[in-house]
Amino acid sequence: MSNFSPAWFLRGPSWQRELALTVALLLGAPVIALLMVGAGNAGVIPEVGMKYAFLTVILWKLAVGYWIYFQQQTGFDLYQYFGGKPQNGLPIVVLSALFLKRYVIAAVDHPLWRTMVS
Repeated sequence: MSNFSPAWFLRGPSWQRELALTVALLLGAPVIALLMVGAGNAGVIPEVGMKYAFLTVILWKLAVGYWIYFQQQTGFDLYQYFGGKPQNGLPIVVLSALFLKRYVIAAVDHPLWRTMVS
């Protein structure tokens, strides 16, 4: 059979918070990037510092991503405790990495786009 499990349909106790964090992640990154571009155009951030300023987008993605991970950890631990088996996500990660690099990042040749999707 396949690796399909009914656990895909189970919701953790904090699924609404996780969904809100995911939306904040997706909306916050472009807002931060546009703020950095605006600050650079206004002369608040020197041109030399723009590469470092865009690190705030990566910091935002990492911080919110870890926050989501820690929100899910308790529910996942309970799932494992009561006999649930974790599944290997490596094939999906490899396929998405190949797809992301080949199609999504290369879709638009603009530094802001590459910052947002990498």
